[in-house]
Amino acid sequence: MQIPKELPSLVLSQQDRAKIDKLLGEYVKTVHVSYVLLAQKDGQFITKQGASGNVDLETVAALAAGAYMVSWQMARALGKDDFNVVYHEGDKDKVQLSQVDDRTVLAVVFDDRATLGMVRLYAKNLTRQLQPILAQGVPRVQDRAR
Repeated sequence: MQIPKELPSLVLSQQDRAKIDKLLGEYVKTVHVSYVLLAQKDGQFITKQGASGNVDLETVAALAAGAYMVSWQMARALGKDDFNVVYHEGDKDKVQLSQVDDRTVLAVVFDDRATLGMVRLYAKNLTRQLQPILAQGVPRVQDRAR
């Protein structure tokens, strides 16, 4: 993965956002995670599904993007191209960060109701489903720059 110096803001149509929210909602219900959040790698919050309570989602998006970028730098230091998945485990909650594309990160927050294997398996499928939807935002961003 090559990180551009400045990431363009992602512009999504209402239809694209509805498709993304539907996919995220299905993931939450199927895998029994607390919530799932989609963020740009510059830390901008895109959307979320599930019960996040009083969590500051803007802060979580920024920290998820930062954590993912730190792992990207670690991969480079180790002579690797990238780490596609980053995992954090606390006493009660766990967080998995997955690269969706060059601009976005998926953050999954879960507890003991979901297994890590299910989270990873379904997240991999989810990222594949999100990629073509998110790719539709690229031309709109480029068109706006002209």
